[in-house]
Amino acid sequence: MTGPAITTDPLDALDAPDPFAGAGVPDPVGAAVLSDPVVADHVARATAAGIEAARAALSRLRIEAVPAAENAAAPYLKVRADLDATFKDGKLHERYGADLAQRAYDVEKANIDRDRAAAVKDAVAALHERLDAVAATIAAEAARADEPAALTPDQSRAMTDVLTLLPHLSNAEKIAQLEAVVAAATAAPTAERRAGLRHVLPLLRSLATKPEFARTTDDGVRLYVTMRKAEALTRDYRHHAAEAIRRYAGAFSYELGLVAAAVVEHGTWQGSHAANRQTLDGRSMLRVAIAPPAKDEPSRWSKRTTP
Repeated sequence: MTGPAITTDPLDALDAPDPFAGAGVPDPVGAAVLSDPVVADHVARATAAGIEAARAALSRLRIEAVPAAENAAAPYLKVRADLDATFKDGKLHERYGADLAQRAYDVEKANIDRDRAAAVKDAVAALHERLDAVAATIAAEAARADEPAALTPDQSRAMTDVLTLLPHLSNAEKIAQLEAVVAAATAAPTAERRAGLRHVLPLLRSLATKPEFARTTDDGVRLYVTMRKAEALTRDYRHHAAEAIRRYAGAFSYELGLVAAAVVEHGTWQGSHAANRQTLDGRSMLRVAIAPPAKDEPSRWSKRTTP
C-alpha cells in the first residue's frame, strides 16, 4: 500500500548542506575552500547531480518495498482467513471433534503464521540484495571516476616541469608552485583540467605527510587548503552519488526491518504498533509518491554530462 503524497522528500534530511562537514561539525578549511566561487559552484552542481542520480537509482525500490513484503504475506493471509472461517462455522469441530478442534486450529494457525514470516523474510532479503546491488554499481562508478585520465601534451609538459623543479624549492615555493597548478584549473575549470588535477593530488597528499607540512604550520595549512581544493574539483557527481547511497542505505535497511516486523505481525505495515507507525508515516523514505524510471530510460551513468 502506498502512503500519502508529500511535498518534501524525507531523504532531504539525510543530505548535509555542507559537503565538508563531518558529523555536523563545521570544517574551517572546508569553508575556506568553498569561499572560492568556482569551487563552490562545482561542488554544489556535482552534489545536486549526485543526489539526483542516487535517488533515481533507488526510486523503484522505494516504491516496491512495502508492496513486496505485503504481497509475500497475502497468500498466507487468505489461507489464515479461510482457516478462521472454518473454525467459526464449526467445520473443524465436525472434522476433529469438540475436544481436538481448538488444538487443530492452533496448530494450523501457527504453521500458517510461520510460513508467512518466512515468506516475508525472503522478500525483504531480496530487497536488501537489490539495495546492495544498486550501492555496488554506484560505488564502482565512483571508483572508475578516480582513475586518472591521460594528460594532454601541455599538461604532461607542465607536470614534468613541476616535478623537476620541486626538489630545488623551499617549502613556501613548493606550495606556491602547486597552488598555481590548482589555480589554473580553478580559473578555467574544464573537465579536462579537473581530470589533470588527479595527477597532482598524489603529490599534494605525499607532501602533506611530511613533518614540515604539518597542519600546525602556516605552510601546512596552505598545502592542506590547496589539496582540499583539488579534491573538491576532481570529485564529480558519481562520488557524491556514492556518498548519498551510503547515507540512504542505512535508513532504507532500518525501515525495511520495521516493514518486515509489521507485515509478519499484521500482514500490512498499517497494522504495526505505535513505534512503527510513527516511523512509517509521511517522513518515511518508503512512502514517497514518486514515479519509477521508465524501463527504456537511458543510463544516468553513461549519458550524464553534468559535473
